[in-house]
Amino acid sequence: MTKKAQILRNPLISLALMAAFPAAWADDAATRAVPVHGAVTAPLHRKLDLRMPDIRDVMSADELNTPFLNPDEAEFTGPETVQVHGAPPPPFVPGGFEALWWGATHPAQAWRILAPAQ
Repeated sequence: MTKKAQILRNPLISLALMAAFPAAWADDAATRAVPVHGAVTAPLHRKLDLRMPDIRDVMSADELNTPFLNPDEAEFTGPETVQVHGAPPPPFVPGGFEALWWGATHPAQAWRILAPAQ
């Protein structure tokens, strides 16, 4: 490619990009600025009620009168029953000098540095 063509090519590419960006932004703004006709009004702000409901609303009278079974009974734990007993895993406590930083950032759990979980 000659030097004259290369000098002409760079400004043409720049002009093409400068023309393309505003056109793309204008097209994007036009799609966002379209008004929505017949839009539903915003819902009213209501407080979330997290109170426990009345037990009589949740369970029927027959269910309330039925005695609860003890889960430790042998007849209740059949082959189709699964019992899961678990505890959350202890946090990872690094060793060495990293333990000092960990203990400073977790003061309530710093005792785990001296007595790590097995």
